[in-house]
Amino acid sequence: MDYLADTMALVLHLRRSRRLGRQAKSIFQEADQGHHIVAISGVTLMEILYFSEHQCIPLDLETLENLLAQSRP
Repeated sequence: MDYLADTMALVLHLRRSRRLGRQAKSIFQEADQGHHIVAISGVTLMEILYFSEHQCIPLDLETLENLLAQSRP
C-alpha cells in the first residue's frame, strides 16, 4: 500500500521517538522492510528545512537524506 508521510510522523520515525503513534510506527517499520511505499512531499521537505533552521526539531535535510538512505530496503 502507498502512504504519504506527515512531516512530524516522519521526523519522529527517523529520530526513533517514543512519541510516534502505534499505527504510524507499524506503517513505517513495514515500509522499511519493503512492504509499503511512503512518499515524502516537497512540502514536507520544506517544513523540515524551516523547522530545522528555527531549531524546532533536531533534524536537518542532510541528516534526513542520510537516515532515508539507511532505511531503504
